[in-house]
Amino acid sequence: MMSRKFYLWTNGLAALVWSFVFYSNTFLLHRRGEASGAIHFSLSSALMPFLALMSLGQIWKLLKAPPAELIRDPHGTVILQDFLATRIIQNLFSFGMAALGLLSLSGIVQNDMPGGRIWDIAFVGVGALGSLNLFSPRLRLVLSPQGLEYSHLRPSTVSWEDIVDVTVKTVFTTSTIKVTLKDTTEFRSGYLLTRWRRVPTFILNPLMFGVDAASLVDGIDLRRNVFTF
Repeated sequence: MMSRKFYLWTNGLAALVWSFVFYSNTFLLHRRGEASGAIHFSLSSALMPFLALMSLGQIWKLLKAPPAELIRDPHGTVILQDFLATRIIQNLFSFGMAALGLLSLSGIVQNDMPGGRIWDIAFVGVGALGSLNLFSPRLRLVLSPQGLEYSHLRPSTVSWEDIVDVTVKTVFTTSTIKVTLKDTTEFRSGYLLTRWRRVPTFILNPLMFGVDAASLVDGIDLRRNVFTF
């Protein structure tokens, strides 16, 4: 499991790379547009500014998150949540993708990517799916002596006795935490469109809260061990 410092470095490097690619591609497309008199865009030109902003937002989230010592303190209450600014960037990213695809399909702008129409439809589809994030509750996780509170569950409060198991899965540099709940307890999805669905397990992505997986797992397990009788 990677540390918070590792993610700070990688997101800083990513922001620089996205910015450089955007600058170089914009310069080349501007020269091409001057020669042809048409408006051009490419996948890099469209996505790089948003990716750079998302990397900067992740850095801000990592810097503002509570320290690992506070997360691991079983007697403390810790609030972890997604920032409004990063949520706005993600929604703008989705709307921007859908808008670019529609503009290209209508012929207002010219798509220079190979297989242009396929990319236009993909832009619209991915952008529309990402826009569904507007209907989800703001991501929020609270760890306290009484239990765990997760905004994507209904009811949102889970007592430590209702948690059966906590496991970590790591793929490359990304770790996710799987929380398994008791079969006897009824929890539903917190998403408006899937409120009917029963939730026996749920997945936490520590990076969404700006913390590393090791700290969050320790914070959950230590509270379970201390306050489960």
